[in-house]
Amino acid sequence: MIIENKQKIIQDFDVLSEQVHRMLNLLNNEAVLIKSKDIAGIETIASEKQTLSTKLNSWVSQQQNILFRSENPNQRDVSEHSAEPNINFLLDPNLADRWNHIKSLLTQCKLLNETNGACIELIKRHSQRSLEVLYNSGSAPQIYGPNGVTEASLPSRSLTLA
Repeated sequence: MIIENKQKIIQDFDVLSEQVHRMLNLLNNEAVLIKSKDIAGIETIASEKQTLSTKLNSWVSQQQNILFRSENPNQRDVSEHSAEPNINFLLDPNLADRWNHIKSLLTQCKLLNETNGACIELIKRHSQRSLEVLYNSGSAPQIYGPNGVTEASLPSRSLTLA
């Protein structure tokens, strides 16, 4: 049974590695689209990321049983385990290398996703602030009037006349 599980885990790790590579490619593409401010492309990538993330989470839930029950086949609940597979499998250099590669890819994905999210947040803030300036809807007076006192709004002209 252990040998069968080991072969299954090798295959599953390879599938997981391919899927995580796919996520990393999506995140790299998203970074390019963010720089070019391609909103439609970013939305498409976000949808693909969500679909792939759901698949990966489902895969992990299904595969935990093989990883964590291999030592105790009667065990039903895997919820108390961490995200590390059974130590007996990690002692195998082939499996350990695959697992470490997957963890490395996931770390790259996490960092790139955080970076992309921060860039999107900055663009969002900049856009909101730009709209506030254009429409004079700032929460506090930020423009000095002719008398030197800040005013919430000043008479404005349309941009076509400016």
